[in-house]
Amino acid sequence: MKIKRHYLTGLLLISSCATAPKPVILTPISHNNYLPSTCKISYIFPGSPAEKSGIKLNDKIQKINGLSAKDVDGILNLLKSSSKDVVLELTRDKKSIVISASLNDTPPRLGIKCDLDGVEVIDYTADKSRKYIISQKGPYEFSAFASIISGLTFVHVRIANYSDHAMRVDPLMFSAADGNRIIMNPLSPSDVMYILHGDRGARMAQSQQTIEWANAAAANARANATYTTNTYGYSYGNYYNGYSTTQQDSGSAFASNFYSGYALGAAIAANQELENAQTDATFIGKESLKQQEVPTSFSAEGFIYFPAPKILPMTILTNVEGHNFEFAFNVIQDAP
Repeated sequence: MKIKRHYLTGLLLISSCATAPKPVILTPISHNNYLPSTCKISYIFPGSPAEKSGIKLNDKIQKINGLSAKDVDGILNLLKSSSKDVVLELTRDKKSIVISASLNDTPPRLGIKCDLDGVEVIDYTADKSRKYIISQKGPYEFSAFASIISGLTFVHVRIANYSDHAMRVDPLMFSAADGNRIIMNPLSPSDVMYILHGDRGARMAQSQQTIEWANAAAANARANATYTTNTYGYSYGNYYNGYSTTQQDSGSAFASNFYSGYALGAAIAANQELENAQTDATFIGKESLKQQEVPTSFSAEGFIYFPAPKILPMTILTNVEGHNFEFAFNVIQDAP
């Protein structure tokens, strides 16, 4: 699994404000990265080449087209690079068997999951900009990466369901612990918007009213300046014989530009603040992990949020139907 770039771009948008501190990326720590020497099949996708060719759960892949590998990662790479038609040498109930299969053109090519129960694998995102951690326990697969931005920890999680029934996912099923094992509960998207943008973030309607007021004030200032110039400019100049009409027009134009500019400046500033809040609100609303039922063979993914830990490492905790996952993040590197 490769994490998509748009998640990272969204995080950088949130931190792009001139006053926002530079984001930092948390690097995951693996406590068990030992890979099995072979692929013991723990899941078969319905309708996959594996199912069609007669492969069964708990079969062990030993060779592919006569080639062996040192571990399960090597076996998966062989499947990835093989031609469409392959010959698999398997072990089933301590007996060797040979099965032919026609692979899919795109992953998952054979349509299987290897048993990696308890193994924590660290890999790079597709653009190599950061590391994420992935682990499997029972029929569930969990991956995560994390960044700290503006006093908040943004954790992207993905949970895949390979059980025989639907799985319930909820942001509240997660918690976090800092280096002192102080437990932190997840923040809601509204909490995040309040921390990033105050009342403006928490109440976007009020922000909209503010910008409408600023635009109205700018329009009113321009109208008043124009009215003053047209109505009083020439007569005011004639009253003072020492001032020419041209000079008076210049003075009125200056006043018009000054007050209109001031109001427009306020409107532009309010517009920019609103645009920043709307950009963040759009990202958080779209990319946050949602409550949902995840069918078998499907996954759920999105961001969950915590306060930035005072002491590292930070550990993300969850329990998926009796299977405990704990991912630790410690070493900090600058964002790209």
